[in-house]
Amino acid sequence: MKSKKIKRKQKNLELDYEYCEEIIKVHSKSFYFAFSKLPKEKAQAVYAIYAFCRQADDSIDEASSPLEQKQALDELKKQLDLFSEGNNLDTPIWRALRDVFDRYDMSLEPFYDQLEGQTMDYHFV
Repeated sequence: MKSKKIKRKQKNLELDYEYCEEIIKVHSKSFYFAFSKLPKEKAQAVYAIYAFCRQADDSIDEASSPLEQKQALDELKKQLDLFSEGNNLDTPIWRALRDVFDRYDMSLEPFYDQLEGQTMDYHFV
């Protein structure tokens, strides 16, 4: 029984990485081409990180007002805070990122920096 549960979790994680891969494939063909040449696990890590960055960028680009932009980034920061506390968030991007952080020694600081940097786009909407 345990073996089936592990296999199901691995299959779900594969689907999570495929979701992240599709994001980079659609939004940055050149990045996708370059990073797809990496070994599979490293490429998947890049796809997950890119998907997070894309999510942050889209939160600004898709909002219709500076207030909506701020709210969207605040929500993403709240999710990142939960993630940093060890909580597992149930979306493909967060599940893939959890796996990345489990496999690699990484800091969350660049992710917070990304969100802070997105605030510079507030005035463009």
